[in-house]
Amino acid sequence: MSDDSLLNGTGAPDDQPPAGNDTPPAGNDTPPVGGFDVNAFMSEGWKDCIPEDLRDRSEWSRVNNVQDVFKNYISAQQTISKSVRIPDATSSAEDITAFYTKLGKPASAAEYDFTYEKQESDVFDKDSFDFKMFQDLADKANLTKDQYQALASAYIGIQNEYVRNYNKDMSEQVGREMAEAERELRKEWGNNYSTHLNNIESKLAQMYPQETIEKMTQVGLFRDANFLKSQLALTKMMTGDTIFIEGNRIDDVPQTIENLRAKRDSLMEADYVKHKAEVTELNKQIVQLQMSQQGQLNRARG
Repeated sequence: MSDDSLLNGTGAPDDQPPAGNDTPPAGNDTPPVGGFDVNAFMSEGWKDCIPEDLRDRSEWSRVNNVQDVFKNYISAQQTISKSVRIPDATSSAEDITAFYTKLGKPASAAEYDFTYEKQESDVFDKDSFDFKMFQDLADKANLTKDQYQALASAYIGIQNEYVRNYNKDMSEQVGREMAEAERELRKEWGNNYSTHLNNIESKLAQMYPQETIEKMTQVGLFRDANFLKSQLALTKMMTGDTIFIEGNRIDDVPQTIENLRAKRDSLMEADYVKHKAEVTELNKQIVQLQMSQQGQLNRARG
């Protein structure tokens, strides 16, 4: 092109774009091609390609452009590849095994295990029971390790709670029985209540072996008012507090014997000849009491 044409405005320098042409769009924008606006399609126009029966689905609200469609597709495929599909009637044994293994089922029943943290009030712990049957059941039920953990530990917890409730109920029952026995015995024994109980306790070892005493305690005999009354009678036999001679009851035999001796000695000192008959009778009674006391003591000891 000549300089004249440039000066006359009839041409343009070879290194300049023709007058009137727009500058190419900057960035990633793509100019329309043959009347098709790619940018508009990528951002909005793609929605026109959605099948009519799918356009109203809510899933599209999370898609802003075609790039999101691609990203969501890849994400969905990755999720599907990692997903666990529930077996159905058409699933093979291998498919079923793979399914439960993926969920967390051990390879064999023997691999089922669990932990249990024993509390201070617990009676049982993990070693208190044989869990072989639990392991077999867990294996047949296709339980995961976490499910078996929950099942086995819950079983121990239930057993411990049962024992705690039982002990609580028994403690309350023992308290009621002791209170009832005490009311009855205090009413009958009065001020001698504590003395009689002490006498019974002091003679138990002489009347029964320790093993028998423990069994009597376990079954609650010492909370039974009638049993304690019978033990008091046995105690008095051993100490001589109660003796029957010719059908007559004599309480506090040691004191009775002492009183008879004192009375006999007094009569002898005053006038033995005059009171000989009474002294002889007193001696007879003393001997009878001593013999009866020893006989009942021997019977009580077996």
